[in-house]
Order: sequence, then structure tokens, then C-alpha cells
Amino acid sequence: LGIVVDEDGWVITKSSEVPDDKLTVRFADAGRSDARVVSRRADVDLALLKVEKSGLQPIRWDKSNAADVGSFIATTDSRSLPLAIGVVSVK
Repeated sequence: LGIVVDEDGWVITKSSEVPDDKLTVRFADAGRSDARVVSRRADVDLALLKVEKSGLQPIRWDKSNAADVGSFIATTDSRSLPLAIGVVSVK
């Protein structure tokens, strides 16, 4: 499970779930693309992936406190550093 952050194939995901060997990304439209890990941040469990696909629809970030079920959310610590990402599962 990952989030497209740029239309040119940049994706963030949970680092602990990304294997060290060959990686293939499957998109919501059932398309697939090979990917490579560009960077990992073990301290926040994030990985930055690059897929060779363009024209992707990146996420639109929202700073409001209201999030619908199924929305991706990110939390920060007191220094505004990334702490966790997740999906809202209940209202």
C-alpha cells in the first residue's frame, strides 16, 4: 500500500513492508510497473520508490482535522517530524 506523491512516478510507502529484492507496483487501474527503492527512513518506517510510469494522479494533501473513512492520514511529533501514516478505518 503506497501513496503516489508526484505524477512522474514517485511513491511513498511503509519501509518495513518493502522487500529488498525485485519490486513490482500494482496500481488501482490494475496496471503494473517495476519499481526501485530510492531511499529508506527506518526511524519513521517510510520508503521512497520510483516507478517508470508518468501521468499518475498524486495525492492532494489536506491540513484539516476532518478525515473521512478510507482517507490516508499522517501524524507528526511535537517537532513536526513524521511519526506515522495510516488509513482512517472508523468515523
